Amino acid sequence: MAKRVGRRELNKQATRQALLDAAKSLFAQRGYAATTVREIADEAGVTERTFFRYFAGKEELLVEDLLAQMPMIVEAIERRPYDEPPLVAVERAMVELIGRFQDQRRPNALLLFLDRRPVTGLGRSTTTLTVRFEEAMSTAIRNRLARRDPVPPDLNFRAAVHGRTAVAVMRTALIHDLYLRNAATDPRPSLTELIGQAFAMAPQGWGVSAARVVNEPQ
Repeated sequence: MAKRVGRRELNKQATRQALLDAAKSLFAQRGYAATTVREIADEAGVTERTFFRYFAGKEELLVEDLLAQMPMIVEAIERRPYDEPPLVAVERAMVELIGRFQDQRRPNALLLFLDRRPVTGLGRSTTTLTVRFEEAMSTAIRNRLARRDPVPPDLNFRAAVHGRTAVAVMRTALIHDLYLRNAATDPRPSLTELIGQAFAMAPQGWGVSAARVVNEPQ
C-alpha cells in the first residue's frame, strides 16, 4: 500500500517548489548575482527565515536547478543517432539544449562549473555535483554503447572515460566564454561555437569536426 503523504509534508513540498520556481524566474530575469535571498522569498510569498529552513543559501538553488536538468541532458544524449561517436553525440545534444535559451545565454546553473565562479558556501557540494554530472554523462553514453552489436567488452570503463571527458570539455568552453566576456572581446564566438571548437580539440579528435573524417565511431 502506498504511503499516504500528510498535509504538513505536502505544504513543505509546495513551499520548497515555490522557492525553486521563484529563484528560477528571478535568475532568468535579473541574473544570479543580482538576485537576493529576500527577493526570492518575497516572490515565493514566504519570509527569509522560511527560506533558510529549506536552503542554506541561493547557491543551493543552482545545485537543485542543475540536478533537475540532468534527466533532460541524459535523454537528449541518448536520442542522438547511434552512428555518432560518443562525444559527438554529447556535443550536439548540449548545443541543442543550450541553444534553447534566449540569446544563447548561459544557464545560471552552469556557473557552478566555472573557475572563480561567483558561488560560495557550497564546499564539498560542488565536487559532489561535478561527480554527479559526470555520472549522468557516463550513464547516457553507456546506454548508447550498450545497444551496439557487439557490446564493447570494456563498456563501463569506456563510458566513464567519455563521460568525464565530456564534462571537462564543457567546463573548458564555459570558462573560455566567461574570459572572452570579461575581456569584452568583440566579435567573439557564441557559446555553442566555443563548445564545438572545444570538442574538436578533445583527445583523439572526438569532436564534430573530427567526426567528419572518421568513418568508424569511437
